[in-house]
Amino acid sequence: MTHTRVLGLLPTRGGSKGISAPNTRLLAGKPLIPLATSVLSKASIPSGKIISTVDSVIADVVKKSGLEMPSLRPEELATDTGIVVDVIGHALLQLKTDYDESFSNAALV
Repeated sequence: MTHTRVLGLLPTRGGSKGISAPNTRLLAGKPLIPLATSVLSKASIPSGKIISTVDSVIADVVKKSGLEMPSLRPEELATDTGIVVDVIGHALLQLKTDYDESFSNAALV
């Protein structure tokens, strides 16, 4: 039996049209990014867990979480019109490990 390799990817942005710096705003008394990285860290299915961001403040928080962040992603992948498929493609290109495509249609959380 082969072991399936699934990647858990948390795509984040620093800006938003509606809310300034939404990922560093407090939710239940804590910034959203540490809450989200905590959930990803505890997930049992992904064999790899990474964050993708262009924001240096978010990158600093991620470094403290223990999750991997291969590199900051290009600004053009963090626009209001950008699509998550491009973010996923960029993240996969940064990694040295292959992940199974059979999960490519899984719901994004």
